[in-house]
Amino acid sequence: MIFGYFIEGPLTSSLAAGLIFWLAGWVMKSYPPKWPNYFYGYRTMSSLKSKETFDAANTFSGALMRKYGKGLMIWGIVLSLFFHEKYWWLFLAAGMLALVGSVIALIYNTEKYLKLHFDADGRPV
Repeated sequence: MIFGYFIEGPLTSSLAAGLIFWLAGWVMKSYPPKWPNYFYGYRTMSSLKSKETFDAANTFSGALMRKYGKGLMIWGIVLSLFFHEKYWWLFLAAGMLALVGSVIALIYNTEKYLKLHFDADGRPV
């Protein structure tokens, strides 16, 4: 009974997404992507302007991913406690909304960080 609840509850919520977010941030911290890298890392037009912007974007977004991952895991546990059985659609919708919001916040905050610390050509301000 408990095992089934765990499989149907927290693992199908933003807990799993939070764990993936946190692990990705840990990998980016432990094994920073090299320039140029086509396999993993934070890659947008502004982060690929120079090696400095690439390194700064990956360091900053990796830290945010660990932070957002922890928040998503906590949110997943809370959701599974309150909305598991009767309101499964609300449970899934709230988890997906949190995940999409985290991705948007990650991109927005990293781009804002790059804009504050680098000029249009990718040189530090």
